[in-house]
Amino acid sequence: EENFKETTSIVNSKETNKVDLEFVAFDIIPIDDYFNHSCDLKFEERFKLLVSKIGLGDDFIRIVPVYGITDSIDVVYERLNLVIEDNQEGLMLNTLSGLYKFGKRSNDLLKVKKFNTCDIECIAVEEGDGKYAGTLGKIVCNYKDYELRIGSGLTDEQRDYFWQNPDTIVGHIVEVKYFEESTNEQGGLSLRFPVFSRLRDDKDEISYE
Repeated sequence: EENFKETTSIVNSKETNKVDLEFVAFDIIPIDDYFNHSCDLKFEERFKLLVSKIGLGDDFIRIVPVYGITDSIDVVYERLNLVIEDNQEGLMLNTLSGLYKFGKRSNDLLKVKKFNTCDIECIAVEEGDGKYAGTLGKIVCNYKDYELRIGSGLTDEQRDYFWQNPDTIVGHIVEVKYFEESTNEQGGLSLRFPVFSRLRDDKDEISYE
């Protein structure tokens, strides 16, 4: 919200040179198609046209990051997990054969955002390995009487603090972001791609909604 306000302020200013702005392009259509409100180019063709016009870009204009092509929902969830950890809102999915729709929604361009949150009790902390050896690797939570291990969403500072002061999180309620309820390899309840969100010092009751 603050970024939007600041950007709007710069755009609406009377200054000739708009400093600190960057144009990030995600699609392109030929100018004649724009005025005719009709374009027969598929997204794959439009994206190649976009790359041919902008290339690597510069300090003022660039193409929105593109992470690849997949038909696997698990790959989408994995990438979504990463961008959410980076404090981004979500992903946009384009079908390669999709056409540009003027002024209306299309199933060829879909928004994917985080789905759910729950407040559950942390019951233990576990040491990590590799990069996180000697500090917290995962927190262990009680999800409907099943152990749920969560390693994503924690900053390095949080890992060190909770590892050195486990009583500040063990026995406390934590907010967890996740995509959907699932089952683990043993057939017990679990969550798909759980991410630690925050410590809920303001409450002491669990909530699954």
